[in-house]
Amino acid sequence: SSVESNGGDPNQNAIIPIVLTSLIFGFLHFGQGAAPIPLFVLSLGLGFLYQRTRSLVPCFIVHFLLNGYSMFWFTVSIYFGETP
Repeated sequence: SSVESNGGDPNQNAIIPIVLTSLIFGFLHFGQGAAPIPLFVLSLGLGFLYQRTRSLVPCFIVHFLLNGYSMFWFTVSIYFGETP
């Protein structure tokens, strides 16, 4: 069995698909300046979060909070001409 061949950790084999999908996700945002780098890291984090929880809800919450944070500072920069 694959669980026995990797030392008993069924999640060990999931690292490669998470990294590959994160690379693809980052590559798809290639024309957006430096965006592929943090998006690659975000994708890795969300992939590992899903792997640990087996639920999309925590991933949605993290994504919502990051988007909310970004939109808050975007709105501040529009109205006050400042950025953090």
